[in-house]
Amino acid sequence: MKHLLERLGNLNGALSLHLESLSLAESSAKYAPNNEKVQWELSFGHQHVADCYLRLEKNEEARDYASQCIEIRQSLANRDHENSQLHAKLLHNLKTLALACERQQDLEAALQAYRQIIQVSKEFKSHTGKDRFQKASRSAYANSEQLLMGIPKQVSP
Repeated sequence: MKHLLERLGNLNGALSLHLESLSLAESSAKYAPNNEKVQWELSFGHQHVADCYLRLEKNEEARDYASQCIEIRQSLANRDHENSQLHAKLLHNLKTLALACERQQDLEAALQAYRQIIQVSKEFKSHTGKDRFQKASRSAYANSEQLLMGIPKQVSP
């Protein structure tokens, strides 16, 4: 139902349902903080809420939920270096974070997120030998370069 509402353009309705689902996932996570499947589901709750907020152009909220999702997914990725789906979803939220930061004109935070995308891509390749996230890495590099060109130079006193 949540995704149907999103497709129909009812983002506020979808957001409300995503927040309700997230609340249920958080309740489950309290009772099973070390269960990777429960943490994985919790990360999706944060991801969906962050994506809705981003589409609604509520960038501060998108940033908060994306950051929470990244924290969970980074922890899971540190335990499973070869899970491409997990890394792909981590990259998705790093991009969400970067976009929200850019929209808020927090270019340093956006750069940090893009650099993290590049780092996660490199780490996945070093662990698996697969260059699965080359496109994401190139895109993050290009976005970083564009931001660097737009950041005013610091003048030393």
